[in-house]
Amino acid sequence: TKKILRKISTKAIESGLLIRPIGHTIYFMPPYIINHDEIDFMIDTTLEVIQSSI
Repeated sequence: TKKILRKISTKAIESGLLIRPIGHTIYFMPPYIINHDEIDFMIDTTLEVIQSSI
């Protein structure tokens, strides 16, 4: 629902992750230059945010 997507988006931003939820899809907005640690952070944070929002 829109309420859950809003919650996910807000928590992601608070956690330092920029995402763009559109419909049932979450678009990542990583920098053009990214390393493995940043990718791990992006994935781990996304999972945590989604799990804590549903």
